[in-house]
Amino acid sequence: MTCALLALQHMSVLLLSSTAYLLVVLAAAGAGPEEAMHALSIAFAIVGAGTLLLCQAGSHFGSGYLIPWGFSGIYVGATLAAGQRGGMPLVLGMTLFAGLVEIALSRVIGRLRSLFPTEISGLCVVLVGLSLGVLGAKLLLGGAEAPGAIAPGAEILLGGGALSVMVGVHVWGGAKLRRYSPIIGIVAAYLVALPAGLIDARALAAIAQAPLVALPQWSPRMPSFDLGLAIPFAAAALASCLRVMGDVVVSQKVNDRNWVRPDPRTMSGGALADGAATMLSAGAGCMGGTSNASSVGLATATGVTARIVGLWIGGALIVLSMLPAAALFYLSIPKPAFGAAILFSGSFVLVNGLQIVMSRALDARKTLVIGLSLTIALSRNVLPEFYTGLPPALQPYFVSDLAIGLIAALALNALFRIGVRSRETLLLAPGAGAIDAVRDFLETQGSRWGARRDVLQRATFGACQSVEAIIEHCGATGPIAVEAAFDEYSLDIRLSYAGELLVLTGEAPSHDEIVSAPDGLLRLAGYLVRGNADRVQAMMRGGESVLVLHFDH
Repeated sequence: MTCALLALQHMSVLLLSSTAYLLVVLAAAGAGPEEAMHALSIAFAIVGAGTLLLCQAGSHFGSGYLIPWGFSGIYVGATLAAGQRGGMPLVLGMTLFAGLVEIALSRVIGRLRSLFPTEISGLCVVLVGLSLGVLGAKLLLGGAEAPGAIAPGAEILLGGGALSVMVGVHVWGGAKLRRYSPIIGIVAAYLVALPAGLIDARALAAIAQAPLVALPQWSPRMPSFDLGLAIPFAAAALASCLRVMGDVVVSQKVNDRNWVRPDPRTMSGGALADGAATMLSAGAGCMGGTSNASSVGLATATGVTARIVGLWIGGALIVLSMLPAAALFYLSIPKPAFGAAILFSGSFVLVNGLQIVMSRALDARKTLVIGLSLTIALSRNVLPEFYTGLPPALQPYFVSDLAIGLIAALALNALFRIGVRSRETLLLAPGAGAIDAVRDFLETQGSRWGARRDVLQRATFGACQSVEAIIEHCGATGPIAVEAAFDEYSLDIRLSYAGELLVLTGEAPSHDEIVSAPDGLLRLAGYLVRGNADRVQAMMRGGESVLVLHFDH
């Protein structure tokens, strides 16, 4: 019973976003009501099957965690362009291509981590949030993406009211209600729209006449391919790969109190399953998707992360696909209510992305990578006439804000990496100003490398503490060589000097030992240094004392 209730809770969050994206794509592709109903029934089964794939715990396939799969806003821009250019056959073909790209990336992206630093992953999340915000606003305000019979004024009032309910519940509703604020807003809008006559009577009649149980009807199509849309879909596949790997890392941290670094095997397995789910979705005539961050956040908030819940979610969604009334009900929900939900959730996605970006220390180069890429991506919505005026052969490459921003970020990051070495050395003269010199050196290098702020702060404190101990207690003669090395997984600081080797001890000396023992202060310094870093090693090399501080990143 507990698993069933938890699965129902996740399904409500999962279906809310997934069906909203798919309905927008179906409308853009010119799908009729009957075709949309069948597509939604199949979509329920695909989301369920994708969740089962992603929650698998194989040695090389699946994440092994409670990470549901769903249609994603990452694919909305590129999929809308494909639907408008070639209908659902082109959506099918390009989504198959994206799934193949993600499967290929899952095999190699761990080895290319330096080309995809965390701040670019955060930028992807920011761009997804912005895209969702724009799409949600258009749906709420009755834009071109929201065709329907509701009058524009009624659309704005209904969508604005739904958004107000969501915000009110989330801000003042308490912790338990906050999880369901989007659903509460949509239900409230539906209850208002129903007596006001804002819901199509034909949709209500179809719900009443629908059979109790029926298998989803699948109409196979021959996929088509457009080379001009390859880059936007490849960018979406890359963003999906980064997204699911990030969700796997979050799940790893939640499930392991002693977590220190990501497990590349489960990250790669999760991305592989994610790509397979996208290809399965394309084969069924649906759009691409990835891990559902809202469900991952819900699992983190509730503390229930057992993957058995994911298996319940997948099974329940497959059963739901056999109930035609469920698909018809989603079709009858007014588009402004969906727009309000997308706008509401997009704001959280945007802020999460900004937090990821700002978790790294950024120097001028990385600031320019993020700032210029974000500005270039936003220019598509600010100056649409510029992009519509491009030659027809170039326009397919600029159909997605995410694709434009991600390509710009990767190109700028590769350019600005020129001249940045992963290992730097400072020769430090013992005396006044030595500590400040170490601090400035590490802060400068950490920002250039994009190191995590918390790790950089620990490393700077540990290095300064070590230099102070060497100067005061080890009788250092001559300069101290401070070497810093960074590789995205670790930050190592190596101190070489001519003097007495620092004694590393796991137990603090007593007060009497500190005062009376000849090496009391030296042992105290060694104890403090050892407790700061993740690993510390002291050795003699070539007649010099060497102290190595290792910090997991």
